[in-house]
Amino acid sequence: MKTFIFKTIAVSILIAALGGCSSFLDVKPDEKLTVPNTLLDFLAILNGTEINLGPSEGEIMAGDYYVSDEDFQALFCESDIDTYSWKDSPFIQKCDGDDGWTQNYTNIYRANVALEGLDEFESSKGISEQSSTIRGHALFMRAVNHFELAVIWGEPYDPVDAENRLGIPLKTIADFNEKSIRSNLAYTFAQILKDLEMAAELLPLQRQTNRWPGKYAAWGYLARVYLYMQDFEKAMFYAEQCLSGGHHALINFNTIDVSANYPFNLNSNTEFFVARNLTTAYYSLNINVRKIDTDLYNSYIQDDLRKLAFFRINTDGSIRFKGGQSGSGSLFSGPTLGEMYLIAAETHARNKNYGKARMYLNDLLKNRMKSDYILPHIADEEILDEILLERRKELVMRGIRFGDIKRLNELGANIGLKRIIMGEEHILPPNDPRFNLLIPESVIRISGLVQNKR
Repeated sequence: MKTFIFKTIAVSILIAALGGCSSFLDVKPDEKLTVPNTLLDFLAILNGTEINLGPSEGEIMAGDYYVSDEDFQALFCESDIDTYSWKDSPFIQKCDGDDGWTQNYTNIYRANVALEGLDEFESSKGISEQSSTIRGHALFMRAVNHFELAVIWGEPYDPVDAENRLGIPLKTIADFNEKSIRSNLAYTFAQILKDLEMAAELLPLQRQTNRWPGKYAAWGYLARVYLYMQDFEKAMFYAEQCLSGGHHALINFNTIDVSANYPFNLNSNTEFFVARNLTTAYYSLNINVRKIDTDLYNSYIQDDLRKLAFFRINTDGSIRFKGGQSGSGSLFSGPTLGEMYLIAAETHARNKNYGKARMYLNDLLKNRMKSDYILPHIADEEILDEILLERRKELVMRGIRFGDIKRLNELGANIGLKRIIMGEEHILPPNDPRFNLLIPESVIRISGLVQNKR
């Protein structure tokens, strides 16, 4: 019976989700389908692999990997080719799965269906611990999906000018007839923070399964969001919340087989807060196709065990990224304890608390370097640059670098990107408008949304 219910709801939500974003996709749901009305129904809506997938367009854009000319010629999807080449691609072609825009708004719709169902359920049957947990789960998923969309399709966040910069359409109800408009960045991030903060109140301290969030997951994303917003005090607060509880622990890389194909095991991993991966829709990110930028690989010293844990040298001498914290070739993108150490270190460094910044950085590196390696003393004036370098190395291929480039360029980092494709040099200069991806043309045509500037 449970299987039947789950399958019925899954089909209902899939069809309804397509229609729920009808201003985006121009598809309407079958209104005869069963409406979810039990706690099991609402939980089923929030289950499944797809709702834990995030957009991979930012990772394609970020420049930490490349594909060979032979593999580039084999790319079959125009959207993949254009994104990798930093060319505007408003006419989105479906590749091996939904693009990030479609994937995330479908997930947001599912969250809204669950939230509206919970409103009705609780009004008649009362609030329970289980209903509150499911509500926290739905709010968490809505916030995370909105945030990922805002980083890729929104303009870079500037706390001084956020009210005048374009954010994204915020979907907070499941009504597919609701007119879609682009909120400014200030309003966009206010909604993301509101959902995450409420989720943090409602969720249990520890996750119940790898794919369900607990308070640590909400705190981890709050730290990530506040860092992107340049609110270093609040980013520091939530990062240190994650570090102080004692419920998670850094993995000492000396204790794992770093030469294994997949050194990490999701079920025994003590660092991650919730399982989330990048979508596999694009062939250029295939584990057999993507190759790590040589300069990035060479930035790991020989005593750095991440060089073995994260990478393997292919027979042609190129560098293969083996996979992240998930224990597979998929690209893990969720928050981890290591990321929280780096956020705490960066925010303390920006506040000139160099002793604490150094402490957090060294605590992380002691668990990443060979056991006999002696950590060098880093001067105060060099500590922030060192933290940012370690951030890039620790969080490689996590879907984070693209947002880092946007936020760091707002702070004057002047980071540009270069790729050589078929012998031709492609340049993405600092603060280029292409860092804000074009909204799919079909969405613009149906909804009348304001397109990103070019």
